[in-house]
Amino acid sequence: MNNSTSYDFTQLDPAAYTDDNCNDIMKVWSYLQYNATQDFKDWANFDSEESVYQYIVQGLQIYASDHELPLKVPPMNQDFWNWAVKDKLLLDNVDTKAWVTCPEQLCKAVGWEGSPDIAGVGVSTMIILIQILANQYRCWRRTSYKLS
Repeated sequence: MNNSTSYDFTQLDPAAYTDDNCNDIMKVWSYLQYNATQDFKDWANFDSEESVYQYIVQGLQIYASDHELPLKVPPMNQDFWNWAVKDKLLLDNVDTKAWVTCPEQLCKAVGWEGSPDIAGVGVSTMIILIQILANQYRCWRRTSYKLS
């Protein structure tokens, strides 16, 4: 690609990023989080823009390969970084991937203490209890209408 040919960044979908390597995910997450917050601790957690670029492109290529889609590799230029941080859409997707794939690393990165597994059990239990109570309330409302 020469400088006169522009890259079509609309072909890149932030939701297409996928990866299962926690190291890669957390480097991308740290870079994007730093751009969103300017928090120095996030800046200190990624190696370089070059490595983050490689991880992002790799994640996009994994998705494209899995779905048999052609992907022309974007150039690492300011337009790429503008796309990567635009509207925080890539950050949202990487954040979701991190919570699913790397909860321990993400909890550490955001400064949470404790076990994410234990917290997950608490949240799951609360959701189940709320559903049970909601169903009991619905049953009570149905029977109370029939009685009146």
